[in-house]
Amino acid sequence: MKTKVFLLMIASALALTLGVAGCGSKSTNQAASSTATETAGPPATVEAGHEHAHASAGPHGGSLIEPGEEEYHAEMVHDDAAGTVTVYVLDSAAKTAVPIDSAEVTINLKHEGRGEQFKLAAAPEAGDPAGRSSRVVSSDAELTEDLDREEAAPQLVMTINDKQYRGAIEHGHDHGEGHHHTGDDTLVWGRSDIQQAGYLISIGHHSKILHAGEPVEPAVSVTFNGKPVSDAQVYNSLWSGDRTTAIAEEVRTTYEPPTAEEPAHYAQGALKIPSDATNAVIRFRIVLPGNAGEVSYDLPVTMEH
Repeated sequence: MKTKVFLLMIASALALTLGVAGCGSKSTNQAASSTATETAGPPATVEAGHEHAHASAGPHGGSLIEPGEEEYHAEMVHDDAAGTVTVYVLDSAAKTAVPIDSAEVTINLKHEGRGEQFKLAAAPEAGDPAGRSSRVVSSDAELTEDLDREEAAPQLVMTINDKQYRGAIEHGHDHGEGHHHTGDDTLVWGRSDIQQAGYLISIGHHSKILHAGEPVEPAVSVTFNGKPVSDAQVYNSLWSGDRTTAIAEEVRTTYEPPTAEEPAHYAQGALKIPSDATNAVIRFRIVLPGNAGEVSYDLPVTMEH
């Protein structure tokens, strides 16, 4: 009997000890969890770093492709009139160009039940380092046609730093309508008299009438001795009418060779106009070739609602 009572006393003491330890462990875990939540910040902070996930177009007005785990993005501009498909490699925020060392990227798709593969060759932009390119282009007419087919299920395949990335290309991609520049998308110069180190610079935008809540596509022409300059670096951003607040972040533009309709100029860097804006300022930042330096110019614009 004494032995049985003694064993019961030991069991009770052991249970009490484990209960106290368990309470202490639970309290510690709760404190750690609370601290981790405060360090991470509210959900709004996390969302702010992923604004690109909700964007419908890239900095060149094309459709976005998300290969891999959003380490990079790609932007496709499909121009039916020019017969070209252009892909730009962008960073995780889908804003900044990422020059890669691959000489080409691939688009795989289906045509009449069979698999087809198209290569897009590197076409470096002016600011890309030697041996690297943030832009690839194809002029294959069959590719431009196949991308319009519902059953094509196209997929972009590219290699960056020896790692392969794949991303689905959604049907309903951009067809380059914003770069045909006809009708109300006409090229309009706000200033055509800027001279800097022997260069003649014109600044303006596409579309005679700008609408609040819609993109504006700024344009810049740079010539030297009457000939177009293709190796400048041109950026634009949108500022409030009083020039104190940036309302659309700076984006880089693309050089467009002369056509029968328009002179050579830099464009395709669309900026979203806020829906409540009545006036704004397009700010152009131009890095001229060689040692000619960097210049900035502001162009006030008004919007209709």
